[in-house]
Amino acid sequence: MASSRRGVAAFLVGSVLLCPLLYCIYFDYKRRHDPGFRRLLRRIGRQHKHKEARLQMAKYAKLIDIRISELELDVQSKIAPAENSRFILKHLSIGENSCSRGDYENAALSYYTALYVYPNPDELLTSVLSDENVRPILQNMVRLRPFKPPEQRYHASPSLL
Repeated sequence: MASSRRGVAAFLVGSVLLCPLLYCIYFDYKRRHDPGFRRLLRRIGRQHKHKEARLQMAKYAKLIDIRISELELDVQSKIAPAENSRFILKHLSIGENSCSRGDYENAALSYYTALYVYPNPDELLTSVLSDENVRPILQNMVRLRPFKPPEQRYHASPSLL
């Protein structure tokens, strides 16, 4: 009676250990010989890559939104008009240095800061876009969050009326 229980237990343990090995052999055979199965595996792999990319872009977009909202509050409260040019040049150089180091998140934020403060962002954007290293960063940044300069730039000042 005890030997039959041991035999049953040994059979169950052996089958539990042997099933994954047999499935791996079956999977490998199917992968090598069935073109439809290979296409299915490729499609699943592509879907997985696209899903990972979308999740990473969503995470990056959320981080950018948080940091830009903090930036907008800081910029509006702390920068005097006389310091604008120095501030813009500082952030452009920080963006270029970050881009050369491969820190694209800080590079994008620095360029965004400079564009946000600059009185004519279109002019600055065309000069910055001439650099081939910066172009993908700015395109990703604009795709994640479209650039909207402060509203006061579009209103005529009372002294001009």
